[in-house]
Amino acid sequence: MQISASRPASFIPGSTSQQMLALATGAICGTILTAMIARTSPMIGTGVMLGIIVFGAILISPTLGLWLTALVIPIERLGRFTNDSSEYTISLMRIIGMLTLTAWLLHTMINRKRIVFGLPMAMYATYLSYGFLTILWTNDLLGGVRAASAMLGNLLFLFMIVNMVRDWSTAKRVVVIWLAASVMIGLFTMYQWHSGHRETDESALGSMSQRFSTTLKDNSEWQSLEQVERALGPTSSPAVYAINMILTIPFFFFLYRTERSLWIRLGLITSLLIVLYNILLTNTRAALLLVIVVIAMCFWRGIVRLTPPLILSGMLLLGIVLAATPPAVYHRVLDAKNYTTENSGTLRARLAYWEAGVQIASEYWYKGTGIGNQAMVPKYAKIPGPEFSSVHNEYLNTFLEVGLFGWLFFFGFIGVLLHSGYRAARLYRSWHGMRDEYWFLVACQIAMISVLLFGVQVDVYHFPLKGWWLVASVTVVLDQIARKARQRGEFV
Repeated sequence: MQISASRPASFIPGSTSQQMLALATGAICGTILTAMIARTSPMIGTGVMLGIIVFGAILISPTLGLWLTALVIPIERLGRFTNDSSEYTISLMRIIGMLTLTAWLLHTMINRKRIVFGLPMAMYATYLSYGFLTILWTNDLLGGVRAASAMLGNLLFLFMIVNMVRDWSTAKRVVVIWLAASVMIGLFTMYQWHSGHRETDESALGSMSQRFSTTLKDNSEWQSLEQVERALGPTSSPAVYAINMILTIPFFFFLYRTERSLWIRLGLITSLLIVLYNILLTNTRAALLLVIVVIAMCFWRGIVRLTPPLILSGMLLLGIVLAATPPAVYHRVLDAKNYTTENSGTLRARLAYWEAGVQIASEYWYKGTGIGNQAMVPKYAKIPGPEFSSVHNEYLNTFLEVGLFGWLFFFGFIGVLLHSGYRAARLYRSWHGMRDEYWFLVACQIAMISVLLFGVQVDVYHFPLKGWWLVASVTVVLDQIARKARQRGEFV
């Protein structure tokens, strides 16, 4: 067999000098790494070698890194390699994300491809820049540094997804991987719950020794209830785990509508039951109410058609979930008496924090108290409580941290994302043969609105909510694709 003169007979691209340089670099680095590993434990050495293999695979194919990034999104606390109290945290998500972004940038520079930015990225970068500035006058420096690190990670994640996900099939695949990983996490949490494992000290969950604890006994309602069992999955709190799971619900409905295989549909129903059961196990009142709203929105927007067989099936499945629900859930979220301030210490604390937040906002409205600042609210709140706490309302909390200027840029950024989703959905609806994309975007809209609703009672965008960032980033991508197609006159 003859080899064409236009194609070099080598698996390594580039000239001979480049190939020799690559081989020499590999040999030198390999020697150094071997010497370093020889001085460590076998466990660390194995981890380093596996890391090198994974990085090599990602370097060859950045798309593999994209799939791995989507896979580790739901892991959060389980994938961290440092205590949560550390000033800087290292996690599997950040490592894989940075490796993937680095590999993609190398491929982009070599192939001279275009890099995409856009209005949402510019708005969040502006918000981030002002957030960095507020660290100069904050009285919670550690909180500011942590918040800045998380915000920078959000911007890099948005940049990576917008640039690496450039077509519909990739967008759908990356979301499906995220959904599958969420279901696996749900199964693991259910196993730990029913195996009787409980961590009694919530603060201990931030330590490395408790990385794989997904349930706890909560003391937040000590004034009216005894210790309450709650699931928090691989996140930092039950509320975080609840919204992570709620985000997935519209996409299970979307897949159920667009998939025709009976076995796939049965798998989707089972997965949705796992998600709903895990939300119940979080024992979070706001989450239970939000689930009802999200499911209602899915029916209202038409992702799922409301038919008599579906109603009967839904009632049967609801009965199964409620029958399997542990007594701890009935004692807290399914007891109507616990939805009053008289019987709920957390509701009373929220009202006290909001009152304190309004007072702080009136004093710091022009510049804010600094990103990540959790030292101010407890000082103003007239109740006993922890030394550090947020105001537990995203809209008020953002205003407290960055003032009016930063607040307008952040929620302007959220508004641009929502507008992109609605605009893209309208375009896909008029684009022949693009019904799946349309319903996918409707699911994205519902997911993003659910986070806005959840933010009324907790500072939700301050969570490591990479599922939301994935949905938002994919929305931007599909909007860009639809607008380019309209410019080319492909709509009918």
